[in-house]
Amino acid sequence: MSRHPGRSRAAADDAAWAASLQAAPWPLPPARPSPPLLAQLRQLSGRLLRRAYRHPFLIALNFVAALATAAGLGITFYATGYETGGIQSR
Repeated sequence: MSRHPGRSRAAADDAAWAASLQAAPWPLPPARPSPPLLAQLRQLSGRLLRRAYRHPFLIALNFVAALATAAGLGITFYATGYETGGIQSR
């Protein structure tokens, strides 16, 4: 029977297991060595270039989206002047 009335045996077992983990937690596994930064950058760059080569429309779409964002920001802040009040009123 459990010490707390109304709690099931499974709940008591789970509570005991959690308490044992707090008393003596399991050791962490050893850290895996990571490759050097240049090797990681080479792999990521190669992956990005392969993706761009396979889907050239994504490059064009990204360029158009960047131009639209720049135009939107340019229109929003056109002729605001250099004082802070002109920028904050937008």
